[in-house]
Amino acid sequence: MINVLADQYLHNIQSYLPENINLILFDPTKRLPPELSYAEAMLVRTVININAQTMSEIPASLKFIGTASAGTDHVDIDYLQKNGVRFADAAGCNARSVAEYVATALLIWAETRKKDLSKLSMGIVGVGHVGTQVVKLLEKLGITTIPYDPPRSLRENNFDSATLDELLSADMLSFHTPLTYKGDYPTFHWLDKEKLTGREFQLVINSSRGGVIDEKELLKSIKAGNVRDIIIDVWENEPEFSLTTAQKAFIKTPHIAG
Repeated sequence: MINVLADQYLHNIQSYLPENINLILFDPTKRLPPELSYAEAMLVRTVININAQTMSEIPASLKFIGTASAGTDHVDIDYLQKNGVRFADAAGCNARSVAEYVATALLIWAETRKKDLSKLSMGIVGVGHVGTQVVKLLEKLGITTIPYDPPRSLRENNFDSATLDELLSADMLSFHTPLTYKGDYPTFHWLDKEKLTGREFQLVINSSRGGVIDEKELLKSIKAGNVRDIIIDVWENEPEFSLTTAQKAFIKTPHIAG
């Protein structure tokens, strides 16, 4: 029998596993449980960080870790691979849900602010599973989209990314990237002082990861009038959040878009 540890808040997790699995549920607020010492697999959410600090000794029995999230910034994948642990994520599982959140929030904003969406353009930062669905929905609403994803453009011959200047000429921005710190295209604080200075955006939406936007610089741009409104579902330093950012947001939600 295989011992599987799982975050107790993974909805209906029992129904997805075979009966011959010994499922052990744990409370993520208490961090990693002692049963980890003999588990063969573990299923987590973004509230659990997996790295050399939180799991300094990986049990010999542990062969697989999966996260029930599209994002993987809470897991040091290289560390797991070096220790012979396979890893899987749920990329794309919530793409349509996030796209519907963005479209609905946008419609509420347009009605409240008396905006004609057919006359506005939306820059889509990150055109993977979620960004692709956002583009499809917004185009059905008659909104001009400007898809921006240089890494995808390099990987796929049939995808052409907008240039950075084209993206930043949009009336609105919506973020759909993972949170990364390394590589040729890191996304940590992607929207920073340099990209905000000298430009005006009627709306900025972030339903990807909080750290993709430098919230302090965003607040400065709001104060200066360069950014009119923000819709925020994800926050820097989650589960903590900035009360000031929340107060300034047109719509604020606790990471529920997916």
